[in-house]
Amino acid sequence: MPEPVVLVISECNQTDSCKIINDIRNCSPDENVCEINGKTGYKHSISSKYYQTDVVLYPFPASDVISECNESFLELIEGVLIYFNPSNREFLDKLESYANFIDERGIELGILLCERVFDDSKDGVTYKEAKKFSRLLDLIELNPDNPADGEPQGGYDEVHVALRNTIWSNISMSGDEKNKSGTVKKSSDLSEKEIEDKLADFEKLLTQAVNFRSNTSDLGRNERLLYAQQFADAFESIFGVESDEDGDDEEDASGNSYQKLE
Repeated sequence: MPEPVVLVISECNQTDSCKIINDIRNCSPDENVCEINGKTGYKHSISSKYYQTDVVLYPFPASDVISECNESFLELIEGVLIYFNPSNREFLDKLESYANFIDERGIELGILLCERVFDDSKDGVTYKEAKKFSRLLDLIELNPDNPADGEPQGGYDEVHVALRNTIWSNISMSGDEKNKSGTVKKSSDLSEKEIEDKLADFEKLLTQAVNFRSNTSDLGRNERLLYAQQFADAFESIFGVESDEDGDDEEDASGNSYQKLE
């Protein structure tokens, strides 16, 4: 299966897309490159508690029209990251077209990236304006002004969190180590009643997985992350995987606690 593509677009003349990609990957620009759609893409490995995969970070010129690309390339796009200059209010004129593309293509990951937004529209793009299409495009500030407790701290760490918590089409579940440690029960150790109960739970879990996108389409990124974490907890519970954490409460990437799904 081909790696999913994340378009990286810079709407800032002072910062090109390859600079953003280098900062995300934090490795030599000559490492793990590939050719896609006739141009160079940059592979980026993502590993979380639940899966591991590679995606391709693809520098896309802001002057080009994404929807005019060939369909085979469009089908690979599963994320769009747009870096913009918050001092340039003309960027707001393009925001809706990006949001429409993400919506029409059913793309799960959409990120607006900038150094920091302004409090006053006289100075540049404000937080409220950047969040106009928050259902489709989440905002990450690389250098936010004094974020409050419990709020995302910004920076590329938050970009990495967003990448890790996206359900990519080519994910490989990370269960080998737990299976080796014996924390997952063998089917031969289960009674018939336990097997029937687990099958019923698994059927319910599959339904949740199939409906994941529709159930979370109206949520922002942090809310989708929370839903995904609850889904992962349900997965662990059904297959008897022992959690590394104690207690019924967990925390999402922003430090907010939540209750596990029953």
